[in-house]
Amino acid sequence: MPHSPSTDPIRNLPFAILLNGPSSAGKSTLVGALQNRFRTMFLGFGIDSILYALPPADLSAMKAGRPINREGYTYDLLVEAHHAAIRAVLESGCRVIVDTALLRPAHRIGFDTAVKGFDTFRIGVTCNPDELDRRERERGDRPIGSGRREAGIVHDEMPYDLVVDTTDTLVDVLLDQVLDALHRWRP
Repeated sequence: MPHSPSTDPIRNLPFAILLNGPSSAGKSTLVGALQNRFRTMFLGFGIDSILYALPPADLSAMKAGRPINREGYTYDLLVEAHHAAIRAVLESGCRVIVDTALLRPAHRIGFDTAVKGFDTFRIGVTCNPDELDRRERERGDRPIGSGRREAGIVHDEMPYDLVVDTTDTLVDVLLDQVLDALHRWRP
């Protein structure tokens, strides 16, 4: 039975929902669908919120797969900033849906630290590598093969409450899978 957008059928909504998966797996689409379905406000806050704050020339370089040669820049520093911002959003009283690719053990630890003390529902988002390549070609805003490379490591040592495969599953079906899992979830 579809969940009504006018009511949250879930007794214990988490404060944070993590969507962790490779680039172009459909995480942002699922974030928007969840936000629209919940009656309770959740802010969508992906790593792209930080990346799109880079100087335009650096963002263009990143999208093209070229190195960024700016003093003070490291990708890990941007991930740390994302985690600090997640913590600040949660401490402000807002709920958040995080869209990211936790690629290194330090990223996973940083995320866990950011959400410590806040009930968090973790979703692994998977997609066939050939489909990731197709989506990257269609999008044209990232190097082809980024998602394929990330798919091989993004789920390493990650505990999830749910894993969804976006390869050929409609967003409404994915949404129902997430909502059904949240309904059964106990923090």
